[in-house]
Amino acid sequence: FMCPQWTDHAILNTTFQFTSTQQGNGLWRANPRLAKNEYFATKTHQSLHQFFLTLSDSPQTHWDDLKAVVKTIARRIGRRHRAWRSRQLKRLQRKRNQLFKRYQYHPSLLREHLPVIEKLIEDLQHKISVNQTIRAGKLWREQGETSAGYLKRTIAHRQVQRNMIALQHPDNHVLCETPTSMQDASVCFYRHLDSPDPCDEISIELLVHHIPDTDQIPTSEHATLMQPFSVTDILTGAQRSP
Repeated sequence: FMCPQWTDHAILNTTFQFTSTQQGNGLWRANPRLAKNEYFATKTHQSLHQFFLTLSDSPQTHWDDLKAVVKTIARRIGRRHRAWRSRQLKRLQRKRNQLFKRYQYHPSLLREHLPVIEKLIEDLQHKISVNQTIRAGKLWREQGETSAGYLKRTIAHRQVQRNMIALQHPDNHVLCETPTSMQDASVCFYRHLDSPDPCDEISIELLVHHIPDTDQIPTSEHATLMQPFSVTDILTGAQRSP
């Protein structure tokens, strides 16, 4: 049974699942709908209460660890809810089929019980479709409806875009196609990316001498600018995030 807002007939679907050594995980984002989930809010509050009891010395480490805690909770609850929705949808579909068998000779009773089950199925399918909309990152409006097929195709297209066929090694510029060589090329690229380049002291001095006195930072502010970030500074900065 499918939501009548999407189709006027029953649909059979088949799901294929395969693994690829050339496809990455992509960028993970939390489902924004979790913010309205009371269970998620409760678990997050409990975990953060324990988290702030034992803090490290570095505020930057505080921030990274805080994000890791929230990410772990969001992924665990998101997977649990996704599995629950899948099981619940199958259970309701089986119950609907049982109603047809039980009341096949009693149309009046079937018309009485069937709308209740179908309404539950519709609501659950709508929630699943909304999550697919978030994963696809797009909305497709057709007569005020959400196209589930378009969303699934968009999700599949984004997964194909994450597929890495080959990488060029940054040192020898050789094309790497095997998982081992691609991993080595990635490690080498990010090692160069994260390594600081040597500073040109002459260029720095030349640039500094051209700064007007009105644009220079007063000596009294030097100590404040050199202080490490505090947890309060990080929280204040996070409030400005969209």
